Amino acid sequence: MILFKAEVILLRFADKLDLLMNVTRTSNSLLARQTALDASFISRLRRGGRIPPRNVSYIKTMSIYFARSCKADYQKGAVLGAIGDSSLYNPDPSAPLTDLIEQWLREDTGEGEHRAIGEFLDGLARFQPGSSGKMPLPRAEVLSRSVAPIETHYGIEGKRAGVLAFLSLVLQSPQTQTLLLHSDEDMDWMTGSPEFVSQWSALMLQILSQGHRIRIIHNVNRDLDEMMAGIRGWVPIYMSGAVEPYYYPRTRDGLFRRTLFIAPESGALTSSSVRSGSTHALNMLFTAPETVRALTRE
Repeated sequence: MILFKAEVILLRFADKLDLLMNVTRTSNSLLARQTALDASFISRLRRGGRIPPRNVSYIKTMSIYFARSCKADYQKGAVLGAIGDSSLYNPDPSAPLTDLIEQWLREDTGEGEHRAIGEFLDGLARFQPGSSGKMPLPRAEVLSRSVAPIETHYGIEGKRAGVLAFLSLVLQSPQTQTLLLHSDEDMDWMTGSPEFVSQWSALMLQILSQGHRIRIIHNVNRDLDEMMAGIRGWVPIYMSGAVEPYYYPRTRDGLFRRTLFIAPESGALTSSSVRSGSTHALNMLFTAPETVRALTRE
């Protein structure tokens, strides 16, 4: 059972520990050595068989170890995203990761459900860092049609069409560039179609293989299922080392939402919606240089 308090998804200590151990690829025996605890005791903590008192010293030791073990951007992003969505406080992005993890682990958050976390971690466990460079890149159709200075697309299918057109423009660019990406709209346009996700992922990996880079601001104010679905989709792209991630930790009201995808030398895709009303939202693709420059400055 998931407990909600002030729109925060509350997780058990066991769920948090399991997430941290999987993200950092830490075994029970390794964490036991790092904390001077017995491996069977770590196993009971991880399964929820034991609940630690709030002020035990080994939580501090665990926090230091996990923060030190989050070396890759995707690891830090996964941990910070989970803290942002399930913590009773707004994490300070300038605070040391050790302190954020410790405060999170010490929270009394009651019972939680880690089905979505488990699905995400299963996928993460199948990924090997650096493996993407050894595999043939998946191919996706690149749209070669000409694009008007302003194109309009409507609803979820329209957003998918706009995204594919936007990525195709980047692939046709004669010069490398840094894509600027942000969206706090609902993710139905991506999570609702495995076929689209496959095509999107293939185009993104082709873009990175050409030397382009990505700068993205992640939205962590999502429900747990949506957040984990988003992280799963980004893990292989993070593996490229060409992604510069940021996140905005503070809670917003979620009433007015926006998507802004910019390729400074190619085009920009933007849309706005109210609440979860992206089903009929207007999506606009701009290629006029002056419009793209204005959105880039914004």
